Amino acid sequence: MFLKNSASSIVKLRVKKPKSSIHLLSYLLRNQSKEDIYLKRNPITITAVLAGLVLLISACGKDSPPSSTSIEPGSRLVADTIAITDIDIREVGGYTGNLSNVSFGAYDDQAFGEIEASALWKPIFITVDRVDTLTNNEQFYLSFSISSQYGDTAGTGEFEIYEIAQYWRATSWRPDSVLVTEQNPITSFTISQQDSIAVPLPSAWSDKYVEYYRNRFDSTLTNSIDTLYRDNFHGLAIRPANNQLQKVVAANTSSMKMLISNQDTTYEVATQKTATKFARNAEPTYSDEGKVALHGTYERMLGFDFGLTTEDFLVINGREIPSKSIARFEVVFHRDTETLDATLPQNHRRPGNSRYNIFSTDPNTLFYAIVGSPLYAASYDEGKGTYRLNLTNLANSIILGGEQTEERYYAVPVSGDGIIRSDLTYLPDHPEKFPKIIVTYAVSDEN
Repeated sequence: MFLKNSASSIVKLRVKKPKSSIHLLSYLLRNQSKEDIYLKRNPITITAVLAGLVLLISACGKDSPPSSTSIEPGSRLVADTIAITDIDIREVGGYTGNLSNVSFGAYDDQAFGEIEASALWKPIFITVDRVDTLTNNEQFYLSFSISSQYGDTAGTGEFEIYEIAQYWRATSWRPDSVLVTEQNPITSFTISQQDSIAVPLPSAWSDKYVEYYRNRFDSTLTNSIDTLYRDNFHGLAIRPANNQLQKVVAANTSSMKMLISNQDTTYEVATQKTATKFARNAEPTYSDEGKVALHGTYERMLGFDFGLTTEDFLVINGREIPSKSIARFEVVFHRDTETLDATLPQNHRRPGNSRYNIFSTDPNTLFYAIVGSPLYAASYDEGKGTYRLNLTNLANSIILGGEQTEERYYAVPVSGDGIIRSDLTYLPDHPEKFPKIIVTYAVSDEN
């Protein structure tokens, strides 16, 4: 562990104790010409004053320290930057069944490699109270809305639909699970810039579905029709066609329906289960460049810790913070926006990433932890190109004697929604954009 050169900015306040932040702002604006308020070794500017007030006022929000954390008369704010050096990379891989989206298609991303995805889908077995009768004259469709497109959004992607030839469980499906389909596709379709689609399904497939419906009251069947449907009717898989690396499409699973249309009406049949199979090849390596690619599919996560303990004062990575009053404790990661922008051709796009999901768990149980919800979220600041995680409450609770655990933190781009997205973040080797903690605290002028 080591400490990068600390960057400290000091604001000294010599004022009567204000009743509120608004009272303090009013006082400063009335007295800005006086020299009672100053920046150490720098002239006062109203910008600096307002910046300090924003920090104080923001500390009163839901992620702020307790209300007792305030700037007392004769105190000053100190902001220290401390490097996070306890970093490890974890390749986990999560479940991809029954998420809010399924993905299908293929795309060659210069920053993250060649991606190929197939979507698995199976409709529910309709009952007589939903549909009066079925013949072989209805037209079946697979209908869904499009959540996002990854790749050439202006181009046209070609896809094929295959009949699945195996029993599969959505609840245990993972990206590298084996998918077995019939040899030939039953139909194909294209997607350009539309936000929804209804793909006609051939009668060779829909007639099999109708047969189950017709046999729902057959008393000679060894097993119930529901069991036979569960074990023998496997649904469909959507795959990219012609080895095309055009785009990866994410379909909203709540919108996925099988439409059954005849001359009189159209029935909607809901989805029973979905899953995504995908693989990534020829991925660039960035280990020599001081950065790492992270994937919302849990292929790669960033583990970190900052040795947060307490003795007489809060200790971060062995560095003692000489204050009982933490105004702000923020974890910061830097995105490599330059590389991401340079590797994306015109009219191509990647799914947006607005945050890092942060899990806190024992390293040995990480795979099980990602099945649940993340503990924190580090929001993306587009103006600064950083992800910022406010842990002020955690720091102050430890100062006050709160429980300390041996769990580590794990960061991953927005995850658990079935959309394939990635991000590029800097590691401790980078001289400026290394992962860091910015801790702001109050100390007495006498220190």
